[in-house]
Amino acid sequence: PSMFPTFNTHGDYVIAETWSPRMGHLQVGDVVIAKSPDRLGRTVCKRILGFAGDVIRVPSYSSVRSDRFVTVPKGHVWLAGDNPMNSND
Repeated sequence: PSMFPTFNTHGDYVIAETWSPRMGHLQVGDVVIAKSPDRLGRTVCKRILGFAGDVIRVPSYSSVRSDRFVTVPKGHVWLAGDNPMNSND
């Protein structure tokens, strides 16, 4: 449910195409399917928030800590779910 409310857990379908990534047509805001960074063999559905060199604000969701800013490393893309309170990858 990390992409809720964009995608629901029941009744929604995702149709994916593989041409855009190969042609370099991805942009911030696109929804992509990618390999999970921490669960081998699994895939995740996430939204692109930034490309290499972009500075991303990472909210803390805590009253104790403040937000932090991260620069996306070369060769990487920053992905996140639309439901950050229920997303851990």
